[in-house]
Amino acid sequence: MGKEYTDAQKRATDEYRKKNKARTNYLAKRSTAKNFIKNHAEKEDLNDLVNLIRGRRVDLKYFENDMKIIAYPALFYFDKNDSYYFIHFPDFDVNGTQGNDINDALYMASDWLGSVSSIYIEQGDKLPSASNINDLDLNVNNPFKDSDDYQMNCDKNKSFISMVFVDLNDWIL
Repeated sequence: MGKEYTDAQKRATDEYRKKNKARTNYLAKRSTAKNFIKNHAEKEDLNDLVNLIRGRRVDLKYFENDMKIIAYPALFYFDKNDSYYFIHFPDFDVNGTQGNDINDALYMASDWLGSVSSIYIEQGDKLPSASNINDLDLNVNNPFKDSDDYQMNCDKNKSFISMVFVDLNDWIL
C-alpha cells in the first residue's frame, strides 16, 4: 500500500506544481527517460541514446572551451630485459600502461589516456594541465629513477617521448 498524504500535503504539492510548472515538467520528463533506460530500452535504443547524449553535450558545450580532443605527453621506455614498452604520463598521478611493440604501445597509451581522462571528467575532477613536451626528459622524468624496488633496463635508442591524442567523444557518453 502506498504512502497516504494528508489534505495539507496534497494542497502544498498542487500549489508547488502550479508555481513551478517548468521544473515539474522537467522532472517528469527526466523520470520518464530514466525509467525507459532502466526498464525498457533494448540494445539499439541504448546505442541511439548514446549518440543523442553525445550530440546534446556538444550543443551544451559540455566540454570546457569546446574541448573534445585532448593531448598529453607520454614517455615510452623500452625495457631491454622484457622487450616491452612501459608508458608513463607525467601529468597524471596514477600508473601508466605498457605495450608489446611500438604500435601496441601507442594504442595502449591512447586507450589509457581516454580511460583515465573520462574517469576524471565523470567524477567532476578537472584534468591536469599538459606539460610542455620540450620540457620533458626520459632520465629526469623516469618514474622509477628513485625506486629501490624496481629498476628498468631501458634501451635509450628505442625509448622516446611523444604526444598522445584522444577524442573524448569516444569515451564519455
